[in-house]
Amino acid sequence: MGRAAARRRRGCGEPAAGGLSAVLLRATLPESRLGPAYALDASLQEIVYAAGPGLVYLSAALLVPQAALVSAAVLGLAGAVWLAGSRPSRRWRPAPRRPDAGGRRDSPLRSAGMRRLLLALLGVGAALGALNVAALAAAERHRAGWLAAALPMALSAAGIAGGAVYHRWYRPGGDPWRRLTWLTAAFAACWLPLLVFDPPPAVAVVLVAPVGICFIPLLTIACRLVDLLAPPGRGTEANTWLVAAFGASVALGHLAGEAGGSYAVPACTATAAVAVLLTAGRRPGVPREG
Repeated sequence: MGRAAARRRRGCGEPAAGGLSAVLLRATLPESRLGPAYALDASLQEIVYAAGPGLVYLSAALLVPQAALVSAAVLGLAGAVWLAGSRPSRRWRPAPRRPDAGGRRDSPLRSAGMRRLLLALLGVGAALGALNVAALAAAERHRAGWLAAALPMALSAAGIAGGAVYHRWYRPGGDPWRRLTWLTAAFAACWLPLLVFDPPPAVAVVLVAPVGICFIPLLTIACRLVDLLAPPGRGTEANTWLVAAFGASVALGHLAGEAGGSYAVPACTATAAVAVLLTAGRRPGVPREG
């Protein structure tokens, strides 16, 4: 049960719904409020991930294991219907698509900056996916079964706090690519204490919190960069690529984690994300936030 719950922890939302919600936020809010809105959206997702494992265990204990699956399906369907019927969804219309000089579609993936951003997020997402396997391995090493769910839950709870701080202190303007690079470097550095010390369970729960605190601002800035890098009329596709790439990277992180089951895998994939942002060719031209 613990292994299954840990593996279900994060999918970063379904690609279609995740991309649509980001586009609707951009269509509904002014530029100056998009940063806090993305932080709030990511924090709300973290509430689900923080409370989800506990609710799964509770429903299985009080009812039957299938109750968690049925509840998730019902809530997901209700949320999808509500989103589709909301006023922003009904009123939203895509911007006209502009082909390039050769008449081809101006795909978001033709942007070098977008490709580098997605590649960096592969490392970030893989680190989170590998954490689930590392948590299971740590629970077995320390004979503490609760740790398998506690580590992902602690990261998500800390992510909520990080999103709140980012929402409170966010100021528009500046260089979002530089912000993303610094936050990704901090995200990678926060894995080192877990890797070096392999701490006992209670200490590990505390040490994983800084990872979560860095993650939500990092993801928020990545969403803003997608807005800035996407060609006109391609916002939905660009946001869908972001969510799909992140979800796929979490799955790859699970597979990589199976090879070692240690904190080395998330530390290495997060460091690779920093390397992509720092060294993968010339820094892309990204507009400054308005």
